Amino acid sequence: MRRLSRRELMEIIYQQKKNEQKLQARLERAEQKLQEREIHISQAGSIADAALALNGIFEAAQQAADDYLRSVKANYPDMDEWLQDFRTTADTDMSGQRNGIK
Repeated sequence: MRRLSRRELMEIIYQQKKNEQKLQARLERAEQKLQEREIHISQAGSIADAALALNGIFEAAQQAADDYLRSVKANYPDMDEWLQDFRTTADTDMSGQRNGIK
């Protein structure tokens, strides 16, 4: 094994320092990418949570609408018959207007 000159030792140190700087830059880029992915994953979780919350709101709204319809039908048992008569009358009026009859 031979002894290295001062110049050779300085060159080795210089190359090692350059290599260290490259590795440090690479590490920083990798950490940045990791942080971006963590943010995306966090946002995806937030979106999924929001979707679940909206789903619960829609279910509650549907339940309220169903309850309201049951209440109306209970208070007005002949409502279905009245609505059918109304639709029939409206359809007759509309077809008469289409045929030029007013």
